[in-house]
Amino acid sequence: MGLGLLVVTSPAPAALAFALFALYIHVRLGQRAALASILSAGCLAAILALLIAHLWYPYPIGDWIQGMRRAWAATYNVPEKFLHYWFAHPKSSFYGLLYLMALVLGLHAFRLRKQRVRSKVGFLVCAAALAAFVVRCSLYVPRLNYNLLAFAPLVYLVVIFTSLEITQSYRTTKRLRPALHFFVLVVFLLTALGFARSLIMFPRHLTNGISYATAKTRLDEIREAASGPVLITPALYGLVDNYDDISVMDMPHYPVPKTYEVVVFAQVGLARQAPLNIDGYRLVEDRFDPNPPRVFGVKIANSSHGYEYAVYRRDDT
Repeated sequence: MGLGLLVVTSPAPAALAFALFALYIHVRLGQRAALASILSAGCLAAILALLIAHLWYPYPIGDWIQGMRRAWAATYNVPEKFLHYWFAHPKSSFYGLLYLMALVLGLHAFRLRKQRVRSKVGFLVCAAALAAFVVRCSLYVPRLNYNLLAFAPLVYLVVIFTSLEITQSYRTTKRLRPALHFFVLVVFLLTALGFARSLIMFPRHLTNGISYATAKTRLDEIREAASGPVLITPALYGLVDNYDDISVMDMPHYPVPKTYEVVVFAQVGLARQAPLNIDGYRLVEDRFDPNPPRVFGVKIANSSHGYEYAVYRRDDT
């Protein structure tokens, strides 16, 4: 049932989870039994997904599928920065190193345990399908790495257990164990930098930032006063309950179209202390935080991670 719910809410992680499930089944069962289990689980997940969508989704299922296809096509037309999203982004700092370590250690652990795999052909086929999907959805388009980051707890466990197993399988354990364990610890600490940064910034947001309630109330007022759809950036998406008069602009897409009377930009994601100058629009409300977060005088971010915003009106309105 969990897989069916995941299909409805987030199809990409559902596909990854299903591939991991198939790998596990091929380790434990023979070819025919594994195939039967995978087919039955897949059919059950599909039936549950359709049932859930039919009962609770307020729009036709065809619209849901068509929307996913449009989002998929739009995403793949955006230029990406691989190193930024896998090593420097605050939400995934050095996670590229962690996942690379998990891959190397996992392959070595598989080499040590390959005799325990009951269905080797099926396992390799599922592994190849999983690798292709990971490359397509998280490496070719690094901005979508959140699909893979959802499995970070599992990746941490793979690194911990495989490193322990490897150090116990060598005669030179006394030399290898401290070096490998120290390297694993360093990687874990590096991946925690982004989380630690968010923890440091959160109290500042509580005392000085714009709250969710304040930002939502103001956005509702802007929508009510506008004569047409309002364009917002993705960071403000969570403030919206009814999306009938809202359009969301993907951040890399410039210039801003002139078809909207009002545009609202969130400060989060812009990495700047002052609002942008948008061609064809004039700034009418500036609620950006001009002071970047600092710790002992050292800047740790370009802007606060709250609901700071700027409102623009089209020049001819």
